[in-house]
Amino acid sequence: MNDDIQYHIKEYYSFWSKINNLYGKWAKEHDLSYHSLFVLYAIWDSKDNICTQKKICDDWLFPKQTVNSILKKFEEKNYILLQSLSKDKRHKEILLTDEGRHYADKIFVELYNLEEKVMQHMGEINRNNMTKNNTLFLNLFKEAMDEKSNL
Repeated sequence: MNDDIQYHIKEYYSFWSKINNLYGKWAKEHDLSYHSLFVLYAIWDSKDNICTQKKICDDWLFPKQTVNSILKKFEEKNYILLQSLSKDKRHKEILLTDEGRHYADKIFVELYNLEEKVMQHMGEINRNNMTKNNTLFLNLFKEAMDEKSNL
């Protein structure tokens, strides 16, 4: 394998790991785990869509038991309500309570402000390049994975 490509793969792994660690650290500073931060985000961000445990697991690739455990804790804290879906009683819609909405708003407004500050500091060209290159990597990686699965 090309040494230059190996270098970039290692750099990508390092970048990915460090970004996840920073979000984990940020979550911990707000009395959340990495997973609970993003489960809360999935619920909070689903304002116009139905949010279920299955959707969170599918979208975020989190284990079902992890998500279930987090949802139970959020329910105990009165942050969420679980409501049976009229079309499929096996699945429950996850809704934020008023208390949960207030809590999530506070968390994500603060996080968005931090991310926005960073993005502004990067400048428009770097933001556009980051988005474009991450999208390219994602699409090419997905294609390669799909091709491998079809063999």
